[in-house]
Amino acid sequence: MAGLGARVGFVAYRNIKLEAEMSYDFDQAFTESFRDSTTGVLTVRRSGLRTLHGEFGPKVNLGEHWHVHPFITLKGGFIDFRVNNAPATIGTFFSSVDNLRRKSVNGVLYPGGGLEGHLGPVGHPLRYRR
Repeated sequence: MAGLGARVGFVAYRNIKLEAEMSYDFDQAFTESFRDSTTGVLTVRRSGLRTLHGEFGPKVNLGEHWHVHPFITLKGGFIDFRVNNAPATIGTFFSSVDNLRRKSVNGVLYPGGGLEGHLGPVGHPLRYRR
């Protein structure tokens, strides 16, 4: 799946950020494995499967070790799978958000952790000094 998304984070306390993220994954194309014996045609079709998901929760930085920052996170939210043959446009995104219903939305819990860092100026947060 591929789509568009955004993440926003706010510093709640020294090493704790509150993050919210949402993503809309467009239509997934798949390759059908049927080949016509006379023409050898391989067909690519749209599946119509789309996902809309959003999560919110804390991210805790566990210190700084050189240019690597270990972290853990625990986020909760929702995911909505739907099959829709309408074109993937900004309008279908807004209608997906407007049409969220309890029976088609599933709750999610996302525990995670990892390492983040930077190499030189790439990936380094801007810091203002006096």
